[in-house]
Order: sequence, then structure tokens, then C-alpha cells
Amino acid sequence: MESPSTERLSAGMPPHGGDQAGQDTVLHDELQRLLASPSLRDSDNLKRFLRYVVEHTLAGEGDQLKEYRLGLEVFDRDPSFDPKVDPVVRMAARRLRTKLQEYYENGGRGASVRIEVPKGAYAATFVRTERALRTTPETIAVTTELLRPGSKIFPRIGWIKIGWIVAIGFALFAAAGSYFRYQPHSRSVQPGDEIPSLAVLPFLNLTGNPDNDFMSDGMTEEITTEMAKAAGLRVVARTSAFQFKGKAESVGEIGRRLNAAFVLEGSLQAQSDRLRITAQLIRISDGYHLWAETYDLPSKDRFAVEDEITRDLYRTLNARLSAQAEASAKQHQAIAVAHELYLRGVYFRQHPSLADVEKAISYFNQALDRDPLYAEAYAGLSAAYAMEGVNAWAPGSEVYPKAEAAARRAIELDPNLPEAYLTLASLRFFYEWNLAAAEQGFRHALELNPNSDRAHQHYGILLFYLRRFDEARVQFNLAKQVNPLAIQIDLNLIMLAEAERKYDDGIVLARKLLDENNNFLGHLLLGFLYADKKLYKESIAEGEKAAALVPNDGDTNIALANLYAQAGQRKKAQALLHKVIGSGVFAPPFTVAAAYAVLEEREQMYAWLDKGVEQRSPAMLRLNIAGAFDPYRSERRFRQIVSAVGLQPGVQAELPFAVSIGAS
Repeated sequence: MESPSTERLSAGMPPHGGDQAGQDTVLHDELQRLLASPSLRDSDNLKRFLRYVVEHTLAGEGDQLKEYRLGLEVFDRDPSFDPKVDPVVRMAARRLRTKLQEYYENGGRGASVRIEVPKGAYAATFVRTERALRTTPETIAVTTELLRPGSKIFPRIGWIKIGWIVAIGFALFAAAGSYFRYQPHSRSVQPGDEIPSLAVLPFLNLTGNPDNDFMSDGMTEEITTEMAKAAGLRVVARTSAFQFKGKAESVGEIGRRLNAAFVLEGSLQAQSDRLRITAQLIRISDGYHLWAETYDLPSKDRFAVEDEITRDLYRTLNARLSAQAEASAKQHQAIAVAHELYLRGVYFRQHPSLADVEKAISYFNQALDRDPLYAEAYAGLSAAYAMEGVNAWAPGSEVYPKAEAAARRAIELDPNLPEAYLTLASLRFFYEWNLAAAEQGFRHALELNPNSDRAHQHYGILLFYLRRFDEARVQFNLAKQVNPLAIQIDLNLIMLAEAERKYDDGIVLARKLLDENNNFLGHLLLGFLYADKKLYKESIAEGEKAAALVPNDGDTNIALANLYAQAGQRKKAQALLHKVIGSGVFAPPFTVAAAYAVLEEREQMYAWLDKGVEQRSPAMLRLNIAGAFDPYRSERRFRQIVSAVGLQPGVQAELPFAVSIGAS
């Protein structure tokens, strides 16, 4: 029972008014006095412990301050820490309680508020003394520094990258007999705030087992996907966010590079059959932690946390689901074991090798064996089959029909699944050359998910091939907003500048890209831009740099032969062409035909263009763009090939989708 001269200051209940700044001052000053007192000033571990429990109690996390968390985050134990074996937290808590009692019995006897850590728990409590009950708000100084990241009162601790979680709504005085309370740690984005942009950084796998990367990466992927469904929220694409996996850069710097107003970061830890998942949302402009939470749960329940984190983010960012996403959310909910298999498939699909994509296909199929109504697994399977075809790892005639069937089944199960429509549109575009149907498909995919950088990019490429350059630029720039670090989008913009004959602009873009990434395609495109300006020495130098980076790539070496031909080095061009074609290395028909076009070897050019049509090579869609073919465009045979590829102006195709996907 409390002494008549004290009052327990309860946490988690609504405040009833009072002087906010004055109450901030009281707690801040008291903590500062404690940390500087003879009882604690020579014990760095106890001071760190006290700061931590006070800060997180004020942040609304008092009931989450358990021994395991404190061992890792205060005493730097590794994830194998076992509180039953290592009593470091309990011993420190006993010492801290003794030091607090010693302080308040001596130098802190006249304090207006006492900070305590009661037995049986690790959350701090705040007790108002008789002196405080006699103090009115008007007599309290209000000049003490407010809590903020980097404050001298609450210095940083390594487990949070940019500063402590700041509590701004705690400690309000009321009339005598009322409670001293704090606000839970959460501040939502308000109506009228700037439209938010969010980056979800890769969750850290702290389980000690690299095999669990699929779990932490999958959680990141799922949260990114779900947040991308919010109306009016721009979500940075996974490919850009994952470039910071394992990097030591500050959250602030990452946010600026991704052009994100908010960054979500988190971690996953394991102990026996339980998991601890932490997540925190940081505002980049000032480092303020808008929201943070820790989830302790059985391993079998880990996937439910994704939904809970997403709900908390929607609330904090004042976001709402789009109408299509709301409809999709009412569809089938996958069973847990199927969802885990699906996440494993997503994890391997992100790795650019045939072996990994085959693993992804296997996991997606296993997920569907467990849950045949799992639409997302069908969509993942469809995309994986399409990847095999696009990368020429398997014959298109073999894998594209499988991709189509899986995408159609996904749409039957969930008519609002953007990934499935995107795969179908890509098949229409790159494989069937049905450009009208592809355009409608890309538009519908973007209606369902305006945050899809791949949909913006693929639609932009289609518009580019149709020479609708202004529209293409819009799509590429939208893709760049979502995926700011994607090299492929930069390459598209360079090609667009060349097609518009803005050679100097293209050179600037290419040099900027190469300053950041020594990419062979960047060198190759820069070589063609120099050739456009008849700077052949520079052109060949860039082409040779590209070939040196990928010496066994037939496409790059044939493009180098093209540059030799443009520079008038005919014999060198022919020798390189014949070497590549005779080596057995894959020689893309379109690239070979373009080289022969520059060499003015008409029959060879047409023979290789015919091969491109026969093989349904996606590169054939560049026919209306490549300047090498300009001298031949008026020829009847060339026009027939253009028509066969579906690039003839005015040619329209019937939409072959089994379901309506909206107006074009």
C-alpha cells in the first residue's frame, strides 16, 4: 500500500490535462539527477539499464521488458542467451533497486517524483511524493530539454540505429488525488500531411541460422506488398530496399537515398520454439520514431504478425486500402504451412539463377499441394515460369503456356491480384507480340497496384517500342520513384534519350550511372551514344570495356562488332561476328541482324531477322527503334517483318484474357 505522502503514477491511462512541459521537466530532471548521483555515476551498465527501462516504459512497452530482450539489447548478449543459465539481468536489476533505494534515502530524499523498478517486473514506475503534491504547475520550470533522438538525457544505444524512441505525451499533472500518466508511443500521420512514402528495409535475421533468411526476407516482402495496396501511399520497391541488406548505413541516409519519408526496420530472433519480432517506423526528416512494437509469440504463429504490423502501419500512416485491395482481402486466407512454403518460393525467385528459380517453382507447387486455393502461390508460380522463358533457361514454347495457366488460375481465385495480370500482360507483350492486349493488361495491373515498378517499367518499354516517347518517359519516371536504385530503369531512360536523338542528355545519364555502378550495359549504351555523335574512338573504347566485363556474352560482343562497323573497321567487325556465331555461344538474332545492317549485308540481315521472328525473340520488338535499320524501312520485305512483329501502326489485337480487365 502506498504511503499517504506518495502517489503511484499509473501508465497507459488517458491524461486529464495539466502542464505538459512542466511534467516533462520533472521526469527529465529526476532521471538526470539519478544518473549523475554518487549511487550510479560510476556504473555504466546500471545507468544504461535505467535509461532503457525508463525510456521503453514511457514508450508504452513496459509489459514487454522481459529478461531475454534486456539481455540482448542492454547487456549485449547474443541470440543464444538463456536467462535460466545467465542471470545477468536479474543480478543487475537487484543492484539497480538497491542503488535506487540508497539514492532516495539520502541525496534524493527531497525529490518530487521517484523512479522505481519494482520486484517481479522490469518496467519502471513513477511515484509522486508529498513534495510534488504541494507543487503547482505554475512553480515548475519548463526550460529542460525535451526528449528527442540524440538528446543528452537519453543518449543512443546501439540496438536502435538513429536514436531512442521518443515519448511526447507522458506525464500530465492533474488535481491532487489524480494519476500521473503517459501517452502510448504512436503518432499517426494526420490529414493534410504530405502524401507519405515508405521504405520497408530487410528485417534482420538474428536467429543465428542463415537458413531462416527466407523468413526475415519473406516478412519484408509480405509487408512491402501489403503496404503497396494502400491508396495514396508510395512504397519503395523491394529491389531498391534490399540493396541495403547487411549494410551499415544509417537509417537517415538510407531514407534519403530511397527518397522515402518513412522507413520501417525490424528484426527476428528465435529461442527454442518462440520468436521475437521487433519493428519500428522512423520519420526520416527528424529521426522521430512514430511507432515501435515487439512481438513475442510461438514460432507457429509468426505469419500472423505480418498482418498485425501492417494494420499498425496503416493506422500510424493514416492510410487505407484501395477498393480492389479490400475486395482481395476478403478472398481465401492461406493455411500457415502453405504460406511458409510460398515464402520460401518468393525467397528463391529473387535470386537470378536457374537453380534458384527451379527451387522456387518446387516450393510454389508444394504450397499449392497443401492449399490448392492459394491464389498468390499460383501468381508466384506463373512469374517463375515466365522468368525461365525470359532468361532463355527453358524453351518459351514449354514454359510460357505453364505461366499462362498458373496466372489464369490465380485470377479465377482472386480477380484482384495484380501480379497475375502483370505476368499475363508481359506474356502478351514479349512472347505473343499482342501489343494492344498487353497495353490493356499493364494498365489494369497498375489500376490494381499503382506501386508496381515492374508494371510501370514494362508498360514504359511497350510505349517506347511504339515510339510514344513522352508517355514512355512518364512510366519510366514513375517506376524510378518506386524503385530509385534500379539500374534497368536508368538504362531505359538512356535508350529513350538516344531514340529521341538527345545524345548529350543520354551521355550525361550514362556517365552518372557508370559513376555509381560499373555496369557493362552502361558502357555499351555509352558506346552507341558516342557513335551517334561520330566519336568513334570513344565509342569503341566503351564497347571494349563492356566486352571485357562479360567476355563470354555473345550479345555484347556482337554489339561491339556493330560499333566497329560504324567506325569503318569492316574487317574487324566481320571477324568478331563470325567468331561469335561460330563459337556456339547464343547469338541473339536481332543483334546479329543489326550488325549486318550496318555492314550493308542485306541478305544476311534479313536471314537473321527471319530467325528472330521464328524464335519469337523479344528483342525483335526494337525494330522501330534501332537506327541500324533506317536505310531499309521503305523496303517491302522489312515492312512485312515489322507487321509480323505487331509493330505496324493501327494493328490491334483482341484481348485474350478469360476475365474482363477494364477499359484501355
